[in-house]
Amino acid sequence: MTAMVRDDHRVPYRQEAKIISGIWSPDTGSARPKGMKSTAPKIGDAIRDVSPGGKITVMAGNYTENLVIDKPLILMGDGGEKPKIYSEEKYIVKIISNNVTIDGFYVTGTSNDGPADHPSGIYASGSENNYLDNIIIYNNDISARTRYGILILGVNYPIIINNNISDFTNNGDHSHSSAGIYLCNCAGNGHIYDNYIRCVDGTSSCGIAQRNSLITCESGSALDYCNTIIRCSSRLC
Repeated sequence: MTAMVRDDHRVPYRQEAKIISGIWSPDTGSARPKGMKSTAPKIGDAIRDVSPGGKITVMAGNYTENLVIDKPLILMGDGGEKPKIYSEEKYIVKIISNNVTIDGFYVTGTSNDGPADHPSGIYASGSENNYLDNIIIYNNDISARTRYGILILGVNYPIIINNNISDFTNNGDHSHSSAGIYLCNCAGNGHIYDNYIRCVDGTSSCGIAQRNSLITCESGSALDYCNTIIRCSSRLC
């Protein structure tokens, strides 16, 4: 499924595509299905090998790796059970390129980095003189013990739609609040709606935080109007 956004925000991609096969894990207690590998291929290898503007389709399975996306591409699940990406690195999925779509994954893990290091489930970062364009984060389950579920720095018109974000935490360091979505130095209004954000009880947590960004719902209302935010000490920060 593709995010329902304006055509000028769609990621162009070539016909080249790589399909990553599903992975059987012995801890499921079931027999390995015929044709399903027990040795996991790496999504990162497909990212390395695909041409800029390519599309990678990932079948259900467990993928223990952190991803760095440094070229334009579409990375998506095959529409069935969401592929699980697990990592204990600072950033589970890191985007440093324009024209990237992440669609249909279960992103999870636990970072040992302190809150001041901004550990995140999905992290997209431009720079002061080089903002990223056309970043789409759509239809993902992000349940990671990191400070931020989604961290967006220096992105024009970010598109974050229909994600389920939970378990983010400051690990008891109340001098650093956590947030389901954190938007910093983002230009333009973007599209941020229909996300479900559930904070961890008893933590200094915020549903959606903004710094040097003025993003609203398309109606002009604050972002807690078009996103569901529960159990947070602050809905918006």
